[in-house]
Amino acid sequence: TIERFSEQEVMQLAAMRLPDINHEMQTRLYDYTGGNALFLNECLNLIAAGSDISQGSIRLNCVLKERIGNVSNHARKILEICSVFFNNVGYEVLLAIAAMNEFELVEALEELEQKQLLLQDLQTDRDNLVYKFYNLQIRNYVYSQMSTIRQRMLHKQAALYLEQQLECGLQNKDVYEHILYHYTNADEKLKILDYT
Repeated sequence: TIERFSEQEVMQLAAMRLPDINHEMQTRLYDYTGGNALFLNECLNLIAAGSDISQGSIRLNCVLKERIGNVSNHARKILEICSVFFNNVGYEVLLAIAAMNEFELVEALEELEQKQLLLQDLQTDRDNLVYKFYNLQIRNYVYSQMSTIRQRMLHKQAALYLEQQLECGLQNKDVYEHILYHYTNADEKLKILDYT
């Protein structure tokens, strides 16, 4: 397998292929591709064609369908839960929302890391295990493949979990914003009023 490109390498490759590309788009490219060579190439082709990279290409969506289609049911559930969060998801959050035993969760996470769909984010929180998608293309694809009712259910479960954390004393502005985000996407109108 080809090693992932670093953020700096992605920016250099983008500047070589597309000399007019701005710094913000170069940074977005790294977020969308995670340094994956295939994803990067496809995104650069989309930008060159004047297309929106957030939608991906037909080729990219076929690759994602194949990669994600071959995961276990538990792993798929973890991907779906992760896809409703902004970017990082803690191990404890996954354990609470997934409703699976810890052994099943660990197996699913190991499978997803091995298949390079999720990775442990060592930058965010050194005391707690935190996971994120290898790139935003994977997250967007997983989220788009869920039914609306499943999206709403998972957003509601995420909001309920975060509310429990508030009751346990975890209070900061971000938590309120995240709860509002999840209740908005769960279409829980009364709850939205509580947090606006």
